[in-house]
Amino acid sequence: MAEAEEFVKGTVYPNGVAIITLDRPKALNTMNLDMDIKYKQILEEWELDPKVKFVLVEGSSPRAFCAGMYIKGVVAEIQKDRNTPLVPKVYAAEYSLICKISEYKKPYISFMDGITMGFGIGLSGHGRYRVITELGQRTVLAMPENGIGLFPDVGFSYIAAQTQEFCWISTPSDALFVGLGTHYVPSGNLGSLKEALIFLFLVASGYGKQNNEFTTLKGVMKTEYRVAIRSSLRNAFAEGVRAILIDKDQNPSGTLQAWTKLTKRKQRQFLKL
Repeated sequence: MAEAEEFVKGTVYPNGVAIITLDRPKALNTMNLDMDIKYKQILEEWELDPKVKFVLVEGSSPRAFCAGMYIKGVVAEIQKDRNTPLVPKVYAAEYSLICKISEYKKPYISFMDGITMGFGIGLSGHGRYRVITELGQRTVLAMPENGIGLFPDVGFSYIAAQTQEFCWISTPSDALFVGLGTHYVPSGNLGSLKEALIFLFLVASGYGKQNNEFTTLKGVMKTEYRVAIRSSLRNAFAEGVRAILIDKDQNPSGTLQAWTKLTKRKQRQFLKL
């Protein structure tokens, strides 16, 4: 957990503003298991602390907010032991953290500035306030899991279902339209916004959520947990990571299969309890 203390930093200001800073810039703030656990511990402590009025989450550098899970580390363990306990532990930690964020009883603000992909969408997209900056020029919002033999998880299907239409996201207004962001702030103004938030004297907080078994994020995350573990242990995942992230030949072998091309039996195997 020593690395987690270094990479996930929590600061509480006298007026109740609490800030989580992801500080692993060389790895684009990708999250490992210890970081997931540390992040959730901080949120749980702050949720019970009456001095904390709201939470702001940011990356330490303009290059990335969070580029997702630290996939290379997970694949390395799978290649050593296909039954490694790390796989279910990582997904359980990620998905329970997402559920905590979605149900958080205090305002939760994310600065989606720089690369925001995969689990980075999970850490930000389910929070109450999601501040995006210039797409294309500075910020990248992406769910690239299909390319490495997985699927767009982190509750992205739940986010997508909240809008009647979906579109190619190329501008801040697109991201706001589909619900990935709630506010647009030019990157040059983020520092001023953060400073203003830190010096606020009063923050009003309120909370209310519907709890429908078939439409809640928790229901979605339970299904994604099963599919994610089964997807990760397929050869397609390791091969996709090799081709895209390790050897970078962009040419995975013929192990990647579209969901629609799987037999009904295989689809049921992925989804079954």
